[in-house]
Amino acid sequence: MKKGLLLILLSGIVALGYIVFSDKVTEQEQNILTPASIVISKQDPQKEIVIESVTMPANGWVVARAIEGNRLGQIIEISEFLSKGNHAQIVVPLGDFYNGEELIGMIYVDNGDTIFNDNDQPYKDTKGNMIAAYIKTGELVPVSMMQPEVNAGHMMGGNMVTVTYTNAGFVPARIEVATGTMVEFINKSNKEMWVASNDHPGHEVLPTFDQFKTIGKGGRYTYVFDKPGTWQYHDHINPELVGTIEVRTN
Repeated sequence: MKKGLLLILLSGIVALGYIVFSDKVTEQEQNILTPASIVISKQDPQKEIVIESVTMPANGWVVARAIEGNRLGQIIEISEFLSKGNHAQIVVPLGDFYNGEELIGMIYVDNGDTIFNDNDQPYKDTKGNMIAAYIKTGELVPVSMMQPEVNAGHMMGGNMVTVTYTNAGFVPARIEVATGTMVEFINKSNKEMWVASNDHPGHEVLPTFDQFKTIGKGGRYTYVFDKPGTWQYHDHINPELVGTIEVRTN
């Protein structure tokens, strides 16, 4: 009798262990089969945008960003805080900063404090691509839109200037270039670099001039300055390190 009870008890433990293990395997498989994604139905944004569905790879937000030409612009508004997993019908109100710009919805991940701030960055998949879609069309934003610029024409023509990022800051800290010049920023410091237009932390002076992420030693960021003017910039991580680019008309 005791042996029978013991066998039943052992069988129950094994079965329970199998169920727990199976749940874990299923969860792992689901994470592999359902990577981060965002679905947006066609809409004409006025006072709000609606995200039909989003799969968050981690806690974070859906961020409404402006598009200027073929470049990412400034952040317009953010959604409520979203936990990791699937969400549907996320409404993002558009505040006073929205002036009719073309918008995209982009997945951002939280750095751990549940507050949207300078340290929160766009999510990148295993290939280093950000996840975003146009609000008006619902189409996914092409990878080329969210990558640092590389313009073979400028490079082959020699119309490129290099700025080095060191532990002491940008060298040279001020340069003058012609319109259409590509400037390459190379990180030769012992810390991460995030080049961005003033002002800190919004980068609204020249919103497209923004690295959008950090890169380590040896990393490079390029930007083609096609607008004449005096453009001041800084390192987003260490905003006291600054530089100026004077872009003259050809």
